Amino acid sequence: MKKHVIALGRQFGSGGREIGRKLSESLGFAYYDRELLKLAAEKGMAQVTANIYAFNHQSQRMFLAVGFEKAGEEWYTYRLTPETEE
Repeated sequence: MKKHVIALGRQFGSGGREIGRKLSESLGFAYYDRELLKLAAEKGMAQVTANIYAFNHQSQRMFLAVGFEKAGEEWYTYRLTPETEE
């Protein structure tokens, strides 16, 4: 079974959240928003990794703004558990 992901970029007041919900409902897809990071932490994941194409500057800025760190040219990570010092 193929897995699909649709990511919507949006600005405040654009209605993007409602559009995303309606689109996922009409396609029969699961819908995730801010709860995605919380769900990943509950599942025991230590970090989330995202691949964002180098030309997509708006998405790169958005991911950095919510706490992701740049890990490579097109890779961003978000730590769900704090690193421990040994």
